[in-house]
Amino acid sequence: MFNTVSARQIQRGYKKVLEDANKFKEPIVVISNNRPQGAIIGLDLLEKLQLEEALNEALKESKKKKTK
Repeated sequence: MFNTVSARQIQRGYKKVLEDANKFKEPIVVISNNRPQGAIIGLDLLEKLQLEEALNEALKESKKKKTK
């Protein structure tokens, strides 16, 4: 299960929320009116997701240009 934080908590202590996102390396779901509104992720996780996307794109391109 994801960690959650209220929108109000972000307003009051955004630095701690960002520190926690980087520290725990897991997304933090932002809740407003008891509904998920978005997510905050640390920079390490963002970089990992970007690298995975680049790798997937490279693999797709590689499969399109198969050699005999």
